[in-house]
Amino acid sequence: MEVLLALYNIQTVRFIDNSEIERHYFFDDKMLAENIFIEYYAADPVDTDEDEIIGGNISSDFQGRENGSLLSVVMKYQDTYQNKYYDLVMYRNAVEIGTPVLLIQTIIFLVKLIGDSQPLKIVEYLTSIATDPLIPHQIEDMEFRESAYEMIRLKLQIIQNLISTHKAGRN
Repeated sequence: MEVLLALYNIQTVRFIDNSEIERHYFFDDKMLAENIFIEYYAADPVDTDEDEIIGGNISSDFQGRENGSLLSVVMKYQDTYQNKYYDLVMYRNAVEIGTPVLLIQTIIFLVKLIGDSQPLKIVEYLTSIATDPLIPHQIEDMEFRESAYEMIRLKLQIIQNLISTHKAGRN
């Protein structure tokens, strides 16, 4: 998939998180400059073999693990007064996204939409097609707003660190 996306100048970085889920982040040069990334992961449902069950419960290694697949756009947008963070879910399901062709087409579409849009319109367009937008500055509960803000900020920091490590590895 990475080779095909590279034909469209789309770069990829990835890592395996603590839940052993491989997370992929896609971007082009404009998206990198504007702190906008596409995240994708697919996780198989927890396999509850006897070795993984302790006293009738799934071991703590698997509790809270995300299952299915998710495609989202994670971004930071600088407006006149403050940084605004967004995690805009475009697709979430209990199964992996159809075929690789559908996933690749969706990623290419999102990159093109972001690349062809004026900065002020990117948020509007993406929120209009998101199925589950997380927009911290619109959350009324202060504690939840701060948690959501920190989660997205940390995710963007991880992506930037992955990109820096990837670039350093190529040099």
